[in-house]
Amino acid sequence: MSFLRHFLFACCVFLASYQFADGLTCYQCTNCNSPFKPDGIAQVSSNDAKASCWKTTARNAVTARGIDTDCKAGDVAGVGKWCCNTNLCNGAISTTSSIFVISTIATVVFVMFT
Repeated sequence: MSFLRHFLFACCVFLASYQFADGLTCYQCTNCNSPFKPDGIAQVSSNDAKASCWKTTARNAVTARGIDTDCKAGDVAGVGKWCCNTNLCNGAISTTSSIFVISTIATVVFVMFT
């Protein structure tokens, strides 16, 4: 069982580092569709370690997305800005993928510590 734990730990470390190997990719648009559909939306990449994807919404009407090396989240006068650091995270949030990730992590932790 010890080999299996070490193997699963090595796989998790590999997968976590693999995501950042090619840099960060984000959606980029100035007047993004609502609700957001990624079909036909440009994607931009950066190899800068400080890069973040961002999404800005002005008065719940106009939404823009992009990539920046100095992203600061906030809400000023009805304009909200959100920052994130995973590939294409400035798109729509998928509940299904979140549940899959949480289930996978819970399974790995259970196997490693039982």
